[in-house]
Amino acid sequence: AIPQPVLFVWGDRDAWVTVEHAERSAALLPHARLSIVEGCGHAVAEECPDRLVALAREWLDAEGEVAAQ
Repeated sequence: AIPQPVLFVWGDRDAWVTVEHAERSAALLPHARLSIVEGCGHAVAEECPDRLVALAREWLDAEGEVAAQ
């Protein structure tokens, strides 16, 4: 088990590793969040870098608020 928060970012057009795989993987971790990026394939960081950065910032901000509580 991984006790730390985990962010999964997945492209909805990933032909190699499907969104269903991401959903199953995220469900196995108690502190996981899954964000699906529409219009992206397997390489979200290359295909949709602005969206990835926005999701990462949102997640880090939210996790920072949780940690501060």
